[in-house]
Amino acid sequence: MKTLQTQYNLLQEGKGHKDVFVKEAKRLFPNVVPNSATFDQTVTFLKHKNLISEGTKFLGMSTPQDNFFTKFNSFLTEEAKAEEKKATKEVEEKETAAYDYKDEKNLDNQIFDQVMRGIRFELEQDPELTLEKATDKVKKNLAKNQLHYLEKAAFGLKDVGYTVEAPGLGEPKEATGKYKSSGYGNLKENKN
Repeated sequence: MKTLQTQYNLLQEGKGHKDVFVKEAKRLFPNVVPNSATFDQTVTFLKHKNLISEGTKFLGMSTPQDNFFTKFNSFLTEEAKAEEKKATKEVEEKETAAYDYKDEKNLDNQIFDQVMRGIRFELEQDPELTLEKATDKVKKNLAKNQLHYLEKAAFGLKDVGYTVEAPGLGEPKEATGKYKSSGYGNLKENKN
């Protein structure tokens, strides 16, 4: 299905049918084009409402080969060549100007749950600690390892936590074989 603008352009070139254009305009815009309108009246109404225009040539184009799409493609190729490998100094300065999110000693840059867990653990281990000293310990521990209190004090007990070094644990291995979608891989049947 051609748009009204396309149909109008074809009519200007001597191609297409005026009756089809008028019927389509009446169907699409019944509030703009009355049923009794002729071709010339239909064109006038549509132009008045800016639904069609006389020329579709882009500004600044001199030849048919120099159209919008070729200019846009050349612009994209130029932009792709101008891609920077490393951020400039100005960009890096503006990145950290408002907030330094790379500072690991800042608790706002840590996992909130780990901060709370760490403060609670440190205060339970040594009730004589002040909140500031416990917070300093937490900062130091979380700067080394963001999951320190999950791995070393997960249940409120010292040196008890999640680990991958126990037998049967470790990095998971992907199942292979005929039944890999079940998660078991190749099944060995018991032939007793």
